[in-house]
Amino acid sequence: MNEYTAGPTIEELLDSAVAAINRHDHGSARSLARQVLAVDRDNLEAEELMAVSDNGSVVQRLTLLFVDVVDSVGLSTRLEPEMYSTVIRRYRDEVHRIVATYEGHIGAAQGDGLLITFGHPTPHENDAHRAVSAGLDIAAEVAALSRRLRRKFGFGIEVRVGVHRGVVTIDPVRDEVIGVGANLASRVCDLAEPGTVAISEAVRRVLREDFTLEPLPPRSVKGFDKPLEHFRVLAERTEAPLLSGPLIGRDDEMAYLRRCWDAAQAGTLTVPGVVFKGEGGIGKTRLADAAIAMARQSGAVVLGIYGSSFHTDIGLRPIRRLLEATSGIARDSDPAQGLRQLRSEVVRHGLDPEQAVPLLAPVLGIAPGVDHQPPSATAGRLYDQIADTVRRYLIAATGDGPAMMVFEDVHWYDEDTVEILQAVLSEAPGRLMVVVTGREVPALAHCRTFELTPFEEHHSDLLITALHPDLDDAARRAVVDRCDGMPLYIEEVVAKMQSAPAESTETGKVPDTLYEALVARLRLNERSWQVIEAAALIGSQVDQALLAAVVELDRRAIEDILDELTRNRVMKPFGNGGWRFRHELLREVAAELLPPSARKRLHNRIGTALVSSAADGTPEWPLVAHHYEQGEQFDEAADSYEKAAADARRRGALNEARSLLSRALDSTAELPPDTEARDAREVAIRLERGFLGFAAAGHASVEAAADFERCLQIIDNHPGVEMFATFSALWSFFASRGDLRRSAQLVDALRTNIADMPQWYQAVMDAVVGSLALFRGELNSARSWLESAAAAIAEMESPEIDGDWYAPNDPVGGMYALLGLTRYLQGDLESAVESFADLEKRCQALIFPHGPFTECYGRVQEAVVRTHAGHCAQAIDLAGRIAEIATENGLDEWVMISATAAANAGAKAALTGPEPDLAALRESTATLAALVQVWRDYELKAFLCWYDAGLTAALLGAGDIQGARRQIDMALQMSAETSWHLFDADLLRLRAHTQDSADDRDADLENALALARTQGAVVLELAVAADRFRIHGDRCRADLEQVIARLPADQEWPALAEARALLH
Repeated sequence: MNEYTAGPTIEELLDSAVAAINRHDHGSARSLARQVLAVDRDNLEAEELMAVSDNGSVVQRLTLLFVDVVDSVGLSTRLEPEMYSTVIRRYRDEVHRIVATYEGHIGAAQGDGLLITFGHPTPHENDAHRAVSAGLDIAAEVAALSRRLRRKFGFGIEVRVGVHRGVVTIDPVRDEVIGVGANLASRVCDLAEPGTVAISEAVRRVLREDFTLEPLPPRSVKGFDKPLEHFRVLAERTEAPLLSGPLIGRDDEMAYLRRCWDAAQAGTLTVPGVVFKGEGGIGKTRLADAAIAMARQSGAVVLGIYGSSFHTDIGLRPIRRLLEATSGIARDSDPAQGLRQLRSEVVRHGLDPEQAVPLLAPVLGIAPGVDHQPPSATAGRLYDQIADTVRRYLIAATGDGPAMMVFEDVHWYDEDTVEILQAVLSEAPGRLMVVVTGREVPALAHCRTFELTPFEEHHSDLLITALHPDLDDAARRAVVDRCDGMPLYIEEVVAKMQSAPAESTETGKVPDTLYEALVARLRLNERSWQVIEAAALIGSQVDQALLAAVVELDRRAIEDILDELTRNRVMKPFGNGGWRFRHELLREVAAELLPPSARKRLHNRIGTALVSSAADGTPEWPLVAHHYEQGEQFDEAADSYEKAAADARRRGALNEARSLLSRALDSTAELPPDTEARDAREVAIRLERGFLGFAAAGHASVEAAADFERCLQIIDNHPGVEMFATFSALWSFFASRGDLRRSAQLVDALRTNIADMPQWYQAVMDAVVGSLALFRGELNSARSWLESAAAAIAEMESPEIDGDWYAPNDPVGGMYALLGLTRYLQGDLESAVESFADLEKRCQALIFPHGPFTECYGRVQEAVVRTHAGHCAQAIDLAGRIAEIATENGLDEWVMISATAAANAGAKAALTGPEPDLAALRESTATLAALVQVWRDYELKAFLCWYDAGLTAALLGAGDIQGARRQIDMALQMSAETSWHLFDADLLRLRAHTQDSADDRDADLENALALARTQGAVVLELAVAADRFRIHGDRCRADLEQVIARLPADQEWPALAEARALLH
């Protein structure tokens, strides 16, 4: 294997560094240059790249020719000034004529020496070849001139020519080329014998077999420590033009394709997928095209789903492009028109439009409106429904007969599209064949995978022979050596040789045998280049209407240029009104050639065109953001990423939305610092990202809290909506972690700054104050605040606050949940049930993620009530419902909480009745112990005291007194540290049953009773009084009778019924 498979060469590293500099990525450029210096510490080009500054100049690797007159000083002293001037002018005229013939560029003269560039400003497929040929012609013509001078005047003139390829800095305004590359070209010229052409090692590597060379001993030159390797050019070799060739060397793959297609035609295909995997240029698309040809020759339906390197993080983007193509939806289609076309498409394939259109519209980025209502499913279920509808559409679109789907370039697919591919493979009927290509391909079932490898020498030779049967052995050998068995590379080198015999080049991203061939194919004329550079930045698939908008040419001009590019094998038609580069490598090279200023300008025009061409204002925002970001329009980029995140959130893709918001923050960081606009944007982005972080990772997410803390730093105590939103999120975060002190500080700060806020803010703040009072165990105060807030909210008819509240719990829904818990703890179960009904009604009106998150929160409070009251079966059912909601919406934290609630209720149920169910008790206790420890590990301390109490009761029931005592001690210590005292009375009651002495037991029970009375926790007081009555009988009857008398006579639940039974 040659250097391409062994890793990048020094030349390739230098080329990559140059490309990095020209896209303003100086960090990567220096890193690449350091890699060169690590193995070649004297490499002058790498040292120069390390020192390049970002001053707007263009850095390139060019072929440079330096020609100088031998002993020009002596000649000037021997000749009359007029004669000398005439001779030098004649020499320069010859040089200009020859250089013009080879389309080089002559810069400023250096004495009698001339520096000539090839590849700038006009690149060719064979610039190194042109430079050396020009040098040979210059030497020959000057020698002929010298002979004429000797015959006529008795003196002659000689020149030296040196050719080097290296890094230079180009100043297009001053037409200057400077740098170590230019200096080395001059020094190589010094090494040439009079009348000859010398080339450097860098040029020799590019030329390979194009010229006959004589190696010369390395020599030291002025200004460079290391002796220069150089070669004398003796003669040029010539070779004949080549033809394009057929598909060769893939016999096994082609045979398998034929067998699969025969089976698909018979409807008996059992393994639908054929995967072609391998690096770029290996021939994957060639085989896919062969499969498509088979299908089309049979008159079968073929669907193509294509990946793109620009859209790897856009959910279902390949599917969107397919739907746009099959439905005939253009970029300028308005939403109503797009929906009509989508409806026609799904009806055409026999799908129910009422079911399919609402689920496919989000894939097309069509927002809900008059003609289209959003699906009612929640996030997780919505995604499943969309994916299922996409799968059903794809299958339906293939018709009833043999058909083929081609999934190309899956290494650029987003994970959602990969899942669609997997679903199609799993459910493909026997008539459907699926062809997959990719550089890297995920594990796929129901597929036969072919890992394509470079040709063996035999197959390379066969392909070269097929391309040009008359090519001689030496030339064929050179192609084999250069192309390393890559079919695309062989084809490109052969195509190059059709116009210029046996030429080679080098670059970093593509093999050196291809680079100049590809560059030359791209550089047709200025008008064509205008289209090529725009298309290269648009992406692998180019919409003609978008291209026209970017380059600002009329339809006829665009069509003429695209026809020309098709004839010159640069681009090819694709789909309806679309175009692709003939090879992805062509696009990459075209993008590399753009100078930074032009690249930025074009990216911005593309971003603007994408927005303006979307009639409904909903373009592919991630794509728009990418172009604005590359164009360094960071404000527009951040705005576009925010809109992309909003689209992702509507699809229930929380992780994608958070990732896009992170990209928005990256763009915001590039804005001028310490400005009000930048601060406002950063706060808005962090509020949204933090909110989604809470929704995805739970309301104790440290990452989300960090976003909100940063918002506080920026806001700096300035009252307003942003401060309220930030505080509202942080108080929830601190409360969930049991830090009630800091939660209270935030609430106090909020309440002093809401005078100018809407009315619902005051009601919500009352609810928050009541919540904190509840957590502290101040139930009378809590109920007063919560019921006052509930009454105020009722007058407002359930206000809409989704956009202004960044805690994961909706504050109104949370208020109902905690009011229900408070009412129960004060002995009013029926009113508690009413509160939970209000919660359910509120959650039905909330959008994702507030709706499902708040319902989970409320159902957990209801499960607490039902478990404590003795309705264990209802509590277990509630835990199951919580798990369903959490799973459907990707709320992983609530899955764990639901399991904890279920284990707690299960443990209490096992202890209920005449005899405990010891087996069930052991299972529930083990589960509950493990989950409670997880809560502690993650510092989720909200309501942990409740589950600590449940675990303690289970351990006591199992006879593990010591374990129960350890658990209760931890719980009471946490209560003291956090001020979370809601269930302290229950904890003290349970600790009494772990005491060794009756005195200590009775003291704990008396303290528990007094605390419950002080707190107003009637049902906790009831539990303590019942325990004391069981131990002391009539001595404690009065306390039990008193507490039962304070409970509603018309209400009853198992724990209350059991207490009443004790008195009879």
